Amino acid sequence: MSLSEPGGGNRPEIIAHRGYSARFPENTVPALLGALAWGCGSLEWDIRFAADGIPVLFHDETLERTSNGSGLLSRLTSAELSELDAGSWFSSTFRGIPIPTLQEALARIGSRAIRVYPEVKAVGGLPDLDTLLRILRSSGLHSRTTLLSLDHAILDEVRARDPELSLGWVVGREEELGPAADAVEADGKGLLDPDAALLLADPSRTRDLVARGIPIATWTVDDPAEAEALRELGILRITTNRVSHLLQWAEAS
Repeated sequence: MSLSEPGGGNRPEIIAHRGYSARFPENTVPALLGALAWGCGSLEWDIRFAADGIPVLFHDETLERTSNGSGLLSRLTSAELSELDAGSWFSSTFRGIPIPTLQEALARIGSRAIRVYPEVKAVGGLPDLDTLLRILRSSGLHSRTTLLSLDHAILDEVRARDPELSLGWVVGREEELGPAADAVEADGKGLLDPDAALLLADPSRTRDLVARGIPIATWTVDDPAEAEALRELGILRITTNRVSHLLQWAEAS
């Protein structure tokens, strides 16, 4: 079964980018719970793998930008990463907020999430996908998950291990858009997730993708006017940092 469209009519689905990252430190439990508290039931976050193979929520390959750690994340175990401060860089209010494991984050979200969009970051090889899939299956959120990646080889490996999980082909470059759209269409259980700039740059092509029945989400849209332009092209899944602004726009649209 293909991924169903959001809401009725033209009601957009607003997806919190790295949680509510405009108000909370990205990829932390407070960012995810904050999005839910503001009424955003769809959550996106990034996944990297610790030295012990445990998936954790983090965007960058290195630790410096969003924690008090340094060097490659992949060189520390999940226990070592949990001792770092991933909140103070954003605000002293969040001092001591840890880097969560995927299992911890899913447990805290529970059944409140309507849909989750974890993105597996490219790591230059295949991560421990079996551990990742085991955690998703045991969370109770497997049927509400679309697993994203910019590394489409990772998606191929996930599909070989899990025929039912919804997948999302993230696209950041023009030349990747056509092949990724074909892959989504052939797979039949996922979506295309391109940079919004690619969709807006060629409206005719975007309308053609929508007309083919390819489910599409897009990132990262913080301007309601840009979101409206995308909605008019038929794009109804919008990923944003500014959750409250885009929710207000969606309510009025």
